[in-house]
Amino acid sequence: MNLPPGKYQNDSKSTDANGVTTEQKDTTTVGVDDNGHKTAVIESKTMEKPPGFFNGLFNKTTTDQSTEVIEEK
Repeated sequence: MNLPPGKYQNDSKSTDANGVTTEQKDTTTVGVDDNGHKTAVIESKTMEKPPGFFNGLFNKTTTDQSTEVIEEK
């Protein structure tokens, strides 16, 4: 909650020994309500792509997706 209002994105990517690529995208949106309290909405999505050019394009799988809301009181 120390971030100023705005939208922040963090992306990471890794490939294991079998060639499976895992991508994680985290987006945090910080806002302030009429009373001056901050609210942060954190959206996280993890995707896996099998090895190979065409497999990665057409067989991307979302393995985890979540949204969390944090309100300052």
